[in-house]
Amino acid sequence: MEGRLEIEGLDEFAELVQSMTLSDADEKKAVRKAITTIAKEIEDNTPKGYTDKLSKIKVSIKKDSLGTTGEAKAGAFWGMFQEYGTSKQKANVGYFEKSVSRSEEKALNSLANEVFKNIK
Repeated sequence: MEGRLEIEGLDEFAELVQSMTLSDADEKKAVRKAITTIAKEIEDNTPKGYTDKLSKIKVSIKKDSLGTTGEAKAGAFWGMFQEYGTSKQKANVGYFEKSVSRSEEKALNSLANEVFKNIK
């Protein structure tokens, strides 16, 4: 079952937005759910190597003055060499960006569903 919202006019939309309240905990939960979707896709597409450290993705959620942000990054410092390649190795160039691109629609949908579910 998918929720629908019908708005007739800009004034009605402005009233709706002003009446929405979302707690910080609900914001963080929604962002964590979305960023975890992206992190899982990155883990699945990461080149494994010998130590398997690169496939361990670190996820962090922060609240700052602009809003709540999520970040997913490779667990090893040499992840950037896999993403951008080196003069000798170009095999995995762009794996991180491609993974994010593939999963961003799903992540945005999960974020929207979680936010609209928790709006009071």
